[in-house]
Amino acid sequence: MKTSRILVGIFALAAVVACSNPNEENQVNLPTDGANKSYLALNLKSANDGSRLADATYEDGTADEQAITTATFYFFDAAGNSFPVNANGNYYNVSVADNGGKETPNIESMTDPVLVIEKYKGEFPAQIVAVVNYTGNTSLSLTQLKDQMQAAGHTNGKNFIMTNSAYVDGAGEAIYATALTVDHFQTTADKALANPVTIYVERMTAKLTVLSNEAAYNTGVKLNDKDVYAKVLSWDVIGAQTESYYIKTIDPTWTEANLGFVWNDAPFFRSYWSAKSVTNPVENDFNFSQLTNPLTTVEYLGELIGARATCVVAATLQDADGNALEIAQWYGTNYVGEDALLAAVAPTLKNKFVQLEGTTYTSIDDSQLQLVAGLATAESYEVSFQLADGVQKDNWYSFDGITYTAIADVKHGNEEMQEMMEAMRDINKASESIGKIYGANVSMGNIRQACLNSEQSDVTILTVGTGAGAEVEETDRRDIKLTPEELDALRYLRKYAKKLVVVVYAGSAVDLCEFDKLADAIVLAGFGGQNVSQAVANVLTGKVNPSGRLTETYAFSVDDIPSEHTTRSEAIMAYEEKLNVGYRYFETECVDALYPVGYGLSYSTFLYSDLKVVIKENFVDVSFKIENSSDVAGNEVVQIYISEVHPVVTRPVRELKAFDKVFIKAHDKIDVKRRLDKEVFSYYSPEHGKWVIHPGIFLIEIRKNAHEILLAEKIELGG
Repeated sequence: MKTSRILVGIFALAAVVACSNPNEENQVNLPTDGANKSYLALNLKSANDGSRLADATYEDGTADEQAITTATFYFFDAAGNSFPVNANGNYYNVSVADNGGKETPNIESMTDPVLVIEKYKGEFPAQIVAVVNYTGNTSLSLTQLKDQMQAAGHTNGKNFIMTNSAYVDGAGEAIYATALTVDHFQTTADKALANPVTIYVERMTAKLTVLSNEAAYNTGVKLNDKDVYAKVLSWDVIGAQTESYYIKTIDPTWTEANLGFVWNDAPFFRSYWSAKSVTNPVENDFNFSQLTNPLTTVEYLGELIGARATCVVAATLQDADGNALEIAQWYGTNYVGEDALLAAVAPTLKNKFVQLEGTTYTSIDDSQLQLVAGLATAESYEVSFQLADGVQKDNWYSFDGITYTAIADVKHGNEEMQEMMEAMRDINKASESIGKIYGANVSMGNIRQACLNSEQSDVTILTVGTGAGAEVEETDRRDIKLTPEELDALRYLRKYAKKLVVVVYAGSAVDLCEFDKLADAIVLAGFGGQNVSQAVANVLTGKVNPSGRLTETYAFSVDDIPSEHTTRSEAIMAYEEKLNVGYRYFETECVDALYPVGYGLSYSTFLYSDLKVVIKENFVDVSFKIENSSDVAGNEVVQIYISEVHPVVTRPVRELKAFDKVFIKAHDKIDVKRRLDKEVFSYYSPEHGKWVIHPGIFLIEIRKNAHEILLAEKIELGG
């Protein structure tokens, strides 16, 4: 986005031709005689000029924000190619440094906007782009100009670059340049001035102003019968880029419905939004120490890249006398102060937690609870509950109205975590390879301690998963997401962990997108039986080199899975993708996945080479070499896929036909040979009632996983 709606029209641009005077010394390109030369008059206008009365947010802007020093005009043919108009190429540089003693040059007082255009091969240019407060030095096509970026900080509030406004016209066509007609090119300057070309421009930089309003933020809000006031200290903007494209990127297919807001304004020759870019991504995180802008100041923003810019405000909460207040939140409800929180929540916990003494269940008492202050930061801190000091921590149960469930002491974690920690301690005793080991079940009551432990540790391990109860026969999970508590634990631990490893216990695919972004490593443990924790500990400590590979695709979203969009009932789901079930769908339809079938990592690195394919009468021999280029011995899972290059029937684009696990010593190289029966190239023909091999060309691929190819060779088979 080049300009924000709050200030899109600060340049009130009038017809610049009114100030032309052929006798002034600073005329631009005085014409010379010749049939090959024509005159072109330019009229620069603000893309927002016509809407200023209707738009209550319009501002004229300061003299510095309107000032102009130079301008460059680029010319193109109808296809956007560079169109030469003079000896320099396809551009004119116009300087307004000397303005004939007039007021400070701005877009309303720019002198002599008449250019002399030289025909090229007897033709005129078809399009023009203006770049104001910019001096060009090379010819550019329209595409090249669109792809270029410019720093847009303008901390001094001067020399703002303005370019052609990009928008979608009434016919649905994206407009990036101003169209020129033959009528714009005249034989004299006076004739050109009578028919100027109008170029709608906008500023590349948006302006954001925050105004102090004591009456607004010093009004008390009632909360728990107390007046709470906000004292604003400073502000800043996050999600804004430091650079902008000369011509913003738009998509004519965008609609208000699919974006969620009005983005285009064809009557005023402009738009309010641009496409996302991965160029120079911005950091959207912040802390209060970075919010240094005092009130009543201005900030100039570049293009909004990857996210909408957000204005964040630093403020303190206080009572009517100026004393500091704290807001504590519990399950979405706010309380003034920790005492109010404890008083409000304790009665609800009485009904949920009981202690078993013999055969008697006793409800928890207010005095048996205490608040635990979480990790304090400048912006917020956590408050949770646990049993008070001195209260016996054994034999406590949670009651959901139906059943009583035993609650472990906070020193205990879930069973898998506890077993894994014990296994790692045993390994440590033998090798002394591991430092101090902490273990805790991450919950509301001990997230603070877990984060503190994480801060002191070289590696933090978080265990998550669905639980065996979600993976039973005749029962399906409603979604593939893990719990909000597990996601919260991930986000909190990420702030403090030097390295964060996530161990996932799940019997089928789960949503790991956020875990993939925040974790340094993910171990998929599945449901490995009674000794799974020992196995995971062996992998994490390097005692065992992992070699497992995924047997199912982990999608970015359930929306990427075709069965999510097919006809279904409560009990039946239709797999309408037919042959393209599972990974075959992702490969055939070119749908990217978080982790494809066959994906898996190792402590070793392997290099593949020398693929050879030999065709025999009833089989095909595939051979190649694998080298372990690392210092760690390990197993590699060989995966062979085939595809028919020109199939006569509908088939998956790629199918896994053979796999094997081979062990390779460190820095060793082995030969791998696998025999493929010709039946693997066949398909079942209902017409013939049997499996058939269609004569044609097949591609044999050695892949790391379904998405990552290593070696490939084509072969031709008969029927």
